[in-house]
Amino acid sequence: IARLRQGHLEDALRRLSRPRTPDRDREVLLAWVLSDEIHPFSFPVCAAASGCDADALRDNFLRLLGTDAGQVRPGGRLTFQILSRQSRDTR
Repeated sequence: IARLRQGHLEDALRRLSRPRTPDRDREVLLAWVLSDEIHPFSFPVCAAASGCDADALRDNFLRLLGTDAGQVRPGGRLTFQILSRQSRDTR
């Protein structure tokens, strides 16, 4: 189960960082990363199973995307601006 969690985490972060990932998928993935819910395959649980601190991983990953968790709201305008900017910048 730990390997499944780690694979889920790696896949989600990889897909979120790819410019060709559809916007709707990015929105769902970003909401998952920002969520503090606890269930078998939640972001905090998958991060812990991978030996990572969820908050530090989230902050560092969002920094790579060019924002921070305090600015991002899934489904909000800023989310789409960030994701669109990332897509545009990597073309």
